[in-house]
Amino acid sequence: MREWIDRMRHWFAALEPRERRMVIAAAVFLAVFLPWQFVWTPLQDGLAQLEESVARKRQDLAAMQGLAAEVRRLRQQGVVSGGLAPGQSLLTVTDSSARQQLGAAVANVREEGEGVRVQFKNAPFDEIMRWLDGMQQRYGAMVSELSVDREAAGRISGRVVLAR
Repeated sequence: MREWIDRMRHWFAALEPRERRMVIAAAVFLAVFLPWQFVWTPLQDGLAQLEESVARKRQDLAAMQGLAAEVRRLRQQGVVSGGLAPGQSLLTVTDSSARQQLGAAVANVREEGEGVRVQFKNAPFDEIMRWLDGMQQRYGAMVSELSVDREAAGRISGRVVLAR
């Protein structure tokens, strides 16, 4: 390393005064430009992105807090029940609502652990989604597992496990 520095000094000393000034000017330019370009600018860009992200997250939080207040208000009014009536089981309401809304597409309904498994064949996708949404809104049943295969345009087969 020392040898390399000595060679650079010798090379620099051998330059004409005008060339030395140009080399010094280039070195000063690079000493300012490189940190600016590869350190300061990426830090500023990252900071700007983080500030935008925080602003979006704050907006999301405010919206969610407003929605949570709306849900609490609706629950107090009894608009969103989200539960089973006394004496109702998740298996019973799942079986009856699935057969009523999906008809012959329901292949099997049975208990599985803490939930209920529903198997369906060649069912309309939109109807499955409406039924699942209704199960969540009326009875508080959430999808814990979902496996589907596409049969044809807009039709699927598969299974879903609902739990409370």
